[in-house]
Amino acid sequence: MMNLKASRLTVAVALVAAVMLAAGAVSVASNMGFKMNKAITVFAPPPAATTTVGDNWTAIPYNNPYGNAGALCTQLGLTSTGAVGAPRGLITIVTAATGGATTATCGTATANGTLLPTDGRGVRIRQPNIAGAPASVIIVGSHNPSLAITVPASGSGSIGD
Repeated sequence: MMNLKASRLTVAVALVAAVMLAAGAVSVASNMGFKMNKAITVFAPPPAATTTVGDNWTAIPYNNPYGNAGALCTQLGLTSTGAVGAPRGLITIVTAATGGATTATCGTATANGTLLPTDGRGVRIRQPNIAGAPASVIIVGSHNPSLAITVPASGSGSIGD
């Protein structure tokens, strides 16, 4: 009689384990997230148009808590205040179709109205070398497993060459 109960328990445990394995094999993790600690290279203000020193090109995760360049500046702790004319952080987004760039200065209405790309394009983060400038930032977000993107090749003379 004891063997019969033990075998029923063994079968029940095996059945539960099999169901858990089957459910795990077909599910996609909804908690796949990214937390990237990125070192920031600063530039000496004012930024010269001919130098790439201080260019921190970074792709923003597809699902992210930022929404716009102003929120990204705030979350990353980029310089967004100071006297009139004082150097501030900059976020630049390049439009792949035209090669044109939109630059938003942290702490301005333009930054709050500049949406971040969700198609795999990178943004350029620039932080002036002033007191309190962050040496690194943390970027968070998650992926979209059904999204496929094509990253265009960089052409001669475009930003980032």
